[in-house]
Amino acid sequence: MLADPAGGNSLARVLMIKPKHPHFKGLNKTATPPLGLMSLAAYARERRPGKDVFCIADERVTPRTMDDWTDLVREFHPDLIAVSAMTVEGRRLEKIAARFKADFPEIPIIVGGPLASASGARILESGNIDYILRGEGEVGFIDFLDAKEQGDRFPERPISGLAFRNENQTLVENPMNLHVPDMDEIPIPAWDLIDLSDYQSLSHFTPIDSSSRYAVLFTSRGCPYGCIYCHRIFSKKFRPMNAYRVVDEMECLVKKYQVETFEIVDDIFNLDYGRAMEFCREIKKRGLKVRISFPNGVRGDLLDPDLIRELASVGVYEMAFAVETASPRVQKLIRKNIKLDKIRENIAIAAEAGIFTWGFFMLGFPSETRKELMQTIKFACTSRLHGAYFFTVVPFEGTDLAAMAAAQHGLQPKDLWGDYHHIHKSIAGVSARELSLFQALAFSLFFFDPRRAYRILRDYPLDRMQAVRKFLALSYFLFIEKPLGLIKDSFHSPARSARD
Repeated sequence: MLADPAGGNSLARVLMIKPKHPHFKGLNKTATPPLGLMSLAAYARERRPGKDVFCIADERVTPRTMDDWTDLVREFHPDLIAVSAMTVEGRRLEKIAARFKADFPEIPIIVGGPLASASGARILESGNIDYILRGEGEVGFIDFLDAKEQGDRFPERPISGLAFRNENQTLVENPMNLHVPDMDEIPIPAWDLIDLSDYQSLSHFTPIDSSSRYAVLFTSRGCPYGCIYCHRIFSKKFRPMNAYRVVDEMECLVKKYQVETFEIVDDIFNLDYGRAMEFCREIKKRGLKVRISFPNGVRGDLLDPDLIRELASVGVYEMAFAVETASPRVQKLIRKNIKLDKIRENIAIAAEAGIFTWGFFMLGFPSETRKELMQTIKFACTSRLHGAYFFTVVPFEGTDLAAMAAAQHGLQPKDLWGDYHHIHKSIAGVSARELSLFQALAFSLFFFDPRRAYRILRDYPLDRMQAVRKFLALSYFLFIEKPLGLIKDSFHSPARSARD
């Protein structure tokens, strides 16, 4: 129970929720374990031993109606509801929070994750959410739990990243000024709070053998680069875990949970070249036989042949290269400034080393022209990439790109609670309708290449029948479902761009 102002019972039961987004279906039904919630729970267990009981409810693996949510709360009897949400999950969060506040007004609700960090105090406007926790959560969450244990409903002492409205409805916002200084101090996430098998059957952006157990790893936080579309949750300071600590966690998961495959989801795993090489050496030293995927986490132009081959030698079978745009002008505009020739070279080296390669591209940056869109499509189609995703640009609230979209195109904050598969409003130099057609063209030109289809089937890092099934499912999505959907959307989208 939460302590009351007179002092009394301490916080005991925390229901942690991960909502789903509105397009969670088909090949969009992708989900990885809720590492943020698991990390918070593990950190709290270590800093507040024996004081809290946690339950994680992930709507992506266990679909729930509003009545189901009500039943869960009645069954678990939480003293606090903590939700981690991305911006695309914002509208679902609003519905769940409204139901909880109507049925259980006495239970406080706190929201963290990318949505809270991006949208800030605006999330509190409905009155259904009591607190938000922006930025990195561990330090602020522990301080918040300690304050609630003391009966402090409206904490007077600063708590990093916490915002709320006090008894006078005055907004209190604390700066996001505290991060975990030493990443090696963060305990292994609370994997016991989820069932790993729940995530094996879901789709993934990258090839995962559904018959094997897999886990997700953060081995560092922060990225010093200044891309205008990227979040700032972990700050711009790169803070890595020691390579030994990372392999300790992998070894623990192999022994305790029979994990065979790992996804590393850092912002920039390979910023410290020496650490990346030490990571490979430590895996070899311990004789770990694992498979490793980088669905993101590497900066492609910082790789070199030696590191690529070392990674392949310790089980890296898949790597995604985030190119975003092949236009030098747009690269400069978005402040990514990736070396396009170098990343093309490294894609080829990775493919030759037996690594299945994916490319991530974004279509529709501000002022992007037809010629520049075709530059990006041509880069993808002439590269050695096995696969590619062509996303449309949806500004992430709180970023420089969102500010640019608001200033130049009048996008309002909730316009940004969209998703990167459906084009609602173009901020590019082409209309939303035309951008939809460029996206369909990109997918079709890339995957209709018979040589690429052969390479996908030849090199796909699963057994042949799984590869065939995955390829057929992907083909249906790309060649039938996606183009038809894009054409349908294009006739319902305004013909003019957002700047017209």
